[in-house]
Amino acid sequence: MRSTPFLLATLSLAGAAAGAQPLASPEVCAGYGKRLEDRLLSLPKEQAVAHPRTAAGALYRTFLARVMTAFRRLRADWLMATLSSWLSAFAAEAERWVEALWSAAYAPIDAASAAASNASSNASSNASSSSSSSSSLPLGAGGNGSAPGADASDGANGSASNYSSLLGLGDAAEPAPPSSPSCLQHLYSLLMQRVDPRPASFVRAAPEGRSNGMVLLSGGDRAAALGESVVENHAEFAWKQGYGYWWHRGSLVRELGWQPYWHKVAMLIAASRHFRNASGFVWIDDDVVLTNHAGDDMLQQALRREPHASVLVTRDPSRAATLNTGIMIVRNDEAGRAALDELWRRATAARPDGVSLAFDSQGRCLHEQQALQEMVWSGEWQPHVAVLDQRDPSWGGGADGGGGFNLNTFLRWSHYNAERSAELRFDADAHGSGWLVGDFAGHCSGLSPLRRAMCVAVLVGAVKR
Repeated sequence: MRSTPFLLATLSLAGAAAGAQPLASPEVCAGYGKRLEDRLLSLPKEQAVAHPRTAAGALYRTFLARVMTAFRRLRADWLMATLSSWLSAFAAEAERWVEALWSAAYAPIDAASAAASNASSNASSNASSSSSSSSSLPLGAGGNGSAPGADASDGANGSASNYSSLLGLGDAAEPAPPSSPSCLQHLYSLLMQRVDPRPASFVRAAPEGRSNGMVLLSGGDRAAALGESVVENHAEFAWKQGYGYWWHRGSLVRELGWQPYWHKVAMLIAASRHFRNASGFVWIDDDVVLTNHAGDDMLQQALRREPHASVLVTRDPSRAATLNTGIMIVRNDEAGRAALDELWRRATAARPDGVSLAFDSQGRCLHEQQALQEMVWSGEWQPHVAVLDQRDPSWGGGADGGGGFNLNTFLRWSHYNAERSAELRFDADAHGSGWLVGDFAGHCSGLSPLRRAMCVAVLVGAVKR
């Protein structure tokens, strides 16, 4: 296991600190976290590209090495084969270890407190199995990410404790949630305010003589750790499979004042006008990692599966929505272009409910996702829009695939989102919508910025080539 040195170093430092007096500092960070915080605060507040030779670039690489490497290095085949449904549990535990080491909000826990905490946790879990799905549970614990036919209790019976046993770490008491954001959350926020690691916008043609006639599109205006790795991932896949690739750093709807979710529709429309000879376009969100370059191209599989549809998307893992637009496949035909134009029209169209899909917050609407959803519901557009199941073990898929057809599956786990001041839970996500090792693409949607970065780190480390 290649991440073991990081974990052992982290735990040894945490153990050395365990004998110290409880931290009484009102500050968020302690130790190395405090030193990194001071260095971040010394940088100009203007966001800069993380060029390797700049101070911002050096701090970004330091953060990746100290934090993200633990998640990014999950590449050993035996670990992936054995623990595919527990990857998110590992990420949650590693986050807590780093928080306990760096955050002044956490007081060191003595042996008596740890024993009492473990006894209390065991009593609670024995009293009610339904309450055992904590934020550290893997995605598949509720059946969401499990393989078809898997026992839903398997994940719940072994998340954090099984990881500790596997790594030889023993059981560790879980610190109480801090009353303020953790040091790790704080550092991540500071870092992304000052550093944007993503490359500038670019267009890359398909390799000569190997073009499949389609263009991959991605982009957005949010800075995120490992954003550069996502762009590299998309570009590598596009080159291997014969796609053109257009990455756009920024928002094509910012000047309109629209919500950034509409950028994907603007980019699809722009692509249909610029790449007139393309047979189609594929939008991929900037938090989607293409995790299987060795297996079948599921984008082409989807087109073969629905030969008469001009717009193809998958279902949403949540029961609150019909479809998800994280991956959108649009044929460059009359119906595909008309669907994009209709989506654009609905952004500012007057509605009986008074909602503005272009301007209102996510608390009031689902923007382009809701517009496409309502187009399907209307019946008029239903023949032209295909909403695919995210997983169909009985259809397609090669020996290196995740088992049959799969597209736009999700890696996410329940957690407290400090930015939204809310507990985000995904236990009720649709069965089969959870990402598994070998799947075509992993989607990190619905997570806090820090957790999204951790999710991306896991997926980048799991890519099959």
